[in-house]
Amino acid sequence: MPDTEYKRLSASADVDAVKNGPGVLMYMMFNHKKGPTANLAIRKAIQSLIDPIEIAKIAVSDPAFALTNPSIYAPESAYNTDAGSDLYKPGDVEAAKAYLAEAGYKGEPVTIQVISGNDLQEKVAVVLVEQAARAGLNLQIGTYDLNTWVARRRDPDALNIYTSGGYWVDPSLWQPEFNGTFPSPEVGFISDETQEIFAKLAAATAFEERKKLGEDLQRSFYAQVAMVNLGYTYRLVAKRKNVVDPDGNLALGNLTLNGVGFAG
Repeated sequence: MPDTEYKRLSASADVDAVKNGPGVLMYMMFNHKKGPTANLAIRKAIQSLIDPIEIAKIAVSDPAFALTNPSIYAPESAYNTDAGSDLYKPGDVEAAKAYLAEAGYKGEPVTIQVISGNDLQEKVAVVLVEQAARAGLNLQIGTYDLNTWVARRRDPDALNIYTSGGYWVDPSLWQPEFNGTFPSPEVGFISDETQEIFAKLAAATAFEERKKLGEDLQRSFYAQVAMVNLGYTYRLVAKRKNVVDPDGNLALGNLTLNGVGFAG
């Protein structure tokens, strides 16, 4: 249910309002093979000009349901880290201008595609256009029905940028999106460095080793601008007062519902 209902539900005598996690990462994806975003300097400009704090303010109605965090792993994840966040400064318009100059950018249009009727994508895109304009990037919004959006996302002649969202609590979960085949081989990101990290993650079993590899992956993503972190959002759910959840599993999105039951 919408977070606008949080205060009303919190005052209810029958239900408890629950801020449900883990946080959903909003992130930006690129065409890495063709067009302006195949240029690393253009991607670095976009990475620099984006201010997730501004995005968080429009993504939700209640500020408690959005969070800016430098990690590609949810704030609730044991892998959450700030590794690589030193490689750029969010909202750094001057750095973005320098990268655009390095790329030889001359004001060519760059398109961000959104799904018609997807309120979050549309609102985020509007803010991104405003942020891009500050650095002199001509970002334009293309709005499409879902089927067309999916088809264009795979088309190297159509795609520049799109935004998405998901739960990422383990580094290996990123592999399907960054192995050079997603959303198609003609646009997807792949690098020898990240492939080596994914291979090591597949073999590693000790948490500390996987934690370090997760940090390496995040730093590599940010150095190559494989994607851009736009911030986190949370969902609102409600439970009846007679449902007990002593370990907070509902808030963590634990689908096993361990420890959740009815009061005697």
